[in-house]
Amino acid sequence: NSPEWKEAGELYQKACDQHHDRGCFNLATLKYKEGRANKAKELFQLACEYGNKVACDNMKKILK
Repeated sequence: NSPEWKEAGELYQKACDQHHDRGCFNLATLKYKEGRANKAKELFQLACEYGNKVACDNMKKILK
């Protein structure tokens, strides 16, 4: 992971912690690309709960 990737993850985490659905969604996408499907699923779930419909769809795909 590059320094930019790490910095993006930290910023997305801050946004997610403040209940911003896009922050959780973007962090979930990063985690999924890192091969961390379980963490991605948790974050897609949060984004879904915060109203992100795409996150809801992604979570369903991961659960299959």
